[in-house]
Amino acid sequence: MNSYNHYAYGAVCQWLFESVAGISPSPSAPGFAEVIVDPVPIPSLSPVSAHHDISQGRIEAGWQCDGNKVTYVLKLPEGCIGRFRPGKRHQNPSLNGEPIAEEAVLAPGTHRLVFSLPNS
Repeated sequence: MNSYNHYAYGAVCQWLFESVAGISPSPSAPGFAEVIVDPVPIPSLSPVSAHHDISQGRIEAGWQCDGNKVTYVLKLPEGCIGRFRPGKRHQNPSLNGEPIAEEAVLAPGTHRLVFSLPNS
């Protein structure tokens, strides 16, 4: 009999949610009232979708690669905000059609983030 509560299973799930899907809780706002948005697309996994049910509703995230272009869609419920900070793996990012260069605060609702992957 194997326990599905074993740490190794949890570590894989945490990596899938926080890195691949790009949604992790902010240490400053417990209970997913604030979400750190930082997807790490792996083109061979495309498309990816995930959801997480929280007390405020459901967080939904997903991305799809088209060559080195990534389209990431995030839906946040009322009472939850997101923070996206462009990094080295998010080249030329735009949020809801507008270019961004610094941290963006995402209100509840649906957001479309488009960026290019760095050349390998």
